[in-house]
Amino acid sequence: MYCNTAACGAFARLLKTSVNRSVNPCDSFGTFVCSGWRRQNPYSVREYHYRVTLDYMSRLTDSVQIPPSGQNALQQVAAFYRSCTQLPTSGHDDIRLVKMWLVEAGVLWPVSPANPSVLDTLAYLALNLGWSSIVDIEVETTGRESAVISLTPSFSFFLINNLNLSTTDRRKVFNLLREAFQPNDDMIDHPLATFADIAHLQEDMVDDLTKASVHRHPGPLKEEALYPSPGEWNATIARHTPTGATVSFRSTHPLFVRTFARLWQEHGEGEAHLLVSWYAVRFAANFAHATLVNSDSGTEEEEQFHRNHFCIVPLYVALGDIVFASYSADVFPVRARQDVRTLVLSVRETFRLEIRYQRGSLFRLELRLPDFGDVFALNWRSAVRALQRTEKPPRRSLSPDTLYHARLFETMPKLRDFVLLPAALTFPMYDAGATTAADMFQE
Repeated sequence: MYCNTAACGAFARLLKTSVNRSVNPCDSFGTFVCSGWRRQNPYSVREYHYRVTLDYMSRLTDSVQIPPSGQNALQQVAAFYRSCTQLPTSGHDDIRLVKMWLVEAGVLWPVSPANPSVLDTLAYLALNLGWSSIVDIEVETTGRESAVISLTPSFSFFLINNLNLSTTDRRKVFNLLREAFQPNDDMIDHPLATFADIAHLQEDMVDDLTKASVHRHPGPLKEEALYPSPGEWNATIARHTPTGATVSFRSTHPLFVRTFARLWQEHGEGEAHLLVSWYAVRFAANFAHATLVNSDSGTEEEEQFHRNHFCIVPLYVALGDIVFASYSADVFPVRARQDVRTLVLSVRETFRLEIRYQRGSLFRLELRLPDFGDVFALNWRSAVRALQRTEKPPRRSLSPDTLYHARLFETMPKLRDFVLLPAALTFPMYDAGATTAADMFQE
């Protein structure tokens, strides 16, 4: 088949610049194929592709005209995302607002509360603020008096632990946050958390939680994982959202939940609450002020990439698959949908896929979102309140980990299935205008 389309020609040019003809492919095929690309590009093909995709999505949302009221679903997503990506340049200072919400949850950091309650704080953070710390809590009602409560590692735990900061950088972050969140005058005499306190938590608690977080085995939670007791968990959660008389507990990461329960028992309420508070403040800082979200990445372009990269993940955690609706509708023609079906059929043992990328019917929401403005913290709180009024959480086909690491697919071993990210089906990974040979080569 001849290469006679624009997409095929573009792919051929990429391949030509990647190949190093001075290398004998029989000696090192990898060097022959890839060294040309590595010599000319600071990123891998996958990271470069992800950056291009993220930039396209950001420009797409920036192009959406957003009315102050009467917004449709795509306008709501665009406004929400834009308020996050533009926080560093918006001039907004929402530290006081964020501090007030954290205090409502029992987070007084860097002050330790006189009577800390880990369970109350976990529930308020997760269900009222959407700032889950260590353990995320999600409730799905299954009947008038029954519900399934899911406990999973929080996105904030995953996000913060993936930063891999040096001791010097961790101390810098600690000092910056302690200065921003320091108490007002009437609490100034209270002892404040020190960097040594946080380092102690890291060594004694976080390392064990991090090891446990990689074990994903979805299933029911046994009673020993629900410290202090299943009844106390249910009663506390029910103060924030309806549960019912018949409640079951599940987790995608039972070992993580059991490990947290053990550490909570071993270290006591005070230290466990300090850990929950520290992760809550670390995550909430992303909603507060530009100086607290600066990634120190160097160039302005890199700063914006890291901000866009951060924003897409919590937005997806909050709203689910609807986040990709505008992008998917824009890039997937009918031919692409047919190719996707053929591709997936060829690798699945059992396949039931319904791809609907028409703008009118795409990702119908089961929740009613409010109109969003330009303040990220207020938009987030409004979205969380809207989610509280739904019986089921938004549909999420992907995990935050998959998005954060810009993977092209996510496997589901128990179902012997997988989910492709929208970015996996765009050039240069795939293009409907390329020849079949080129698309198969990319796969």
